[in-house]
Amino acid sequence: MQVLRASSVVLPFSYRLSGGKINRLTPSIWSAYSLRSAATSAEYPGSLSGVNFFVDQSRRANVPNTGHLAGALSSRFMNETFGLFKDGTKPLLKSVKMTIDPNFYNFHYGLLGNAMVKLTNFNKNAFKTLCEMTLGDDKSLLCKVEATTEVTQDHKLHAISDDVTEELRNSQIRDDLKHSLINLEKLGLPSEPCMISSVEVRPSDLDENRNVNWAQMLSYCQHGIRSAISSKKFQVATRMSSLAQIKELHLDITGKVSVGDTVDISVYENIELNRILCIGKCGEEIVCKGYLDLDREIAGELPQWRLPMHTESDVCVHTDVPSVGFHRDRFNNVILEYVKEAISNSRFNCYLAQGYLKGHLLEDAIQVIFTHRIKIDPELFKIDQFQDLKHELKLLNLGKSSFIVNTDLQLHDKVLISIASNIVNFSMKNGKGVPFTDWHQKTFSEYRNKLGPHE
Repeated sequence: MQVLRASSVVLPFSYRLSGGKINRLTPSIWSAYSLRSAATSAEYPGSLSGVNFFVDQSRRANVPNTGHLAGALSSRFMNETFGLFKDGTKPLLKSVKMTIDPNFYNFHYGLLGNAMVKLTNFNKNAFKTLCEMTLGDDKSLLCKVEATTEVTQDHKLHAISDDVTEELRNSQIRDDLKHSLINLEKLGLPSEPCMISSVEVRPSDLDENRNVNWAQMLSYCQHGIRSAISSKKFQVATRMSSLAQIKELHLDITGKVSVGDTVDISVYENIELNRILCIGKCGEEIVCKGYLDLDREIAGELPQWRLPMHTESDVCVHTDVPSVGFHRDRFNNVILEYVKEAISNSRFNCYLAQGYLKGHLLEDAIQVIFTHRIKIDPELFKIDQFQDLKHELKLLNLGKSSFIVNTDLQLHDKVLISIASNIVNFSMKNGKGVPFTDWHQKTFSEYRNKLGPHE
């Protein structure tokens, strides 16, 4: 079930990039960013876009995507400036430490940000970078990301070529990189975990290099943390919004997992330090470990935003949905799950804030999607990664406390996917259905019980 709430307006998109999961970032997508580079650093103006890069399904700033984006930009810089990966080697992000400013959690739809990547040091088969992410023209800090990346070939460590090594040294880059793994004991690791949760590695968890990468491993840790929060095992994090209070995060990847493996995530808390610690094991092998520190001064509640829209009538709303095709599986097909997510992101913003519900929102009510009926044209799976689609939303039926809306995604007036959704108003106090007001029933009388229950 999907809970829908009202939202507020932001400016139209000033920058069109993707709306996707960064853990599927590939070299072909790197060219979407502009680049100004120096010998040891590079600026990527406009590389941060408030579409879905930094916003997860709960509309919260997405920490895993941000960390992985910093790693991807670092690898791009190394490739374009020093030609590091032109010999067929691949980057593998192994460690990320993020220091997060409260501004990070206010980065939302319609905003534009920048990334500055600086190479700090390297060794024979790895390099370390510092990425500073800032907001738009005022350059206020969003976060700092220290990333350590290994050079691999055929899933094994590979030495940086002599030519690249010489060029790095000529650029005054230190060759003293020594990656020390996190010592959780020194960071206040308790003797017993608060909870242990298990995650099975799925085929869709693999990236284009068939690795379970850093962002995906962090999502496993977040699953363990969410499970502990839901089970009320924590004192430092008592609700899901606590994940929007992270001020520092550090995660090391220490092992490999494959499809079908089970990763056991043990989560701990240090109350004095406002710290949550995680250890991921596959069998007896530790495959990841890290921690996150919370700042309770951060509100932990994020506003919800909506896309710019055009109202054709009280019962028909249009909006443009950017880059729906960005999400790809390992066969380069559009992932339907994220297409539906993009639709729902714009759908609830349309009908709750404008259109047929107008300003007559139901007090203390939430809207829950009960059923979807979906029709798909095969052409949907062939659209370009950065293709914008037109989204049309229409009211079909209004009942006592429920309604049916139809959503079409169109390309050049051709409907690629059509979704009819049955949505029910529920009380936030007692969970019972909330009937529409007399105003709704009168205004939309021609839509009352227009469809039968199974049409």
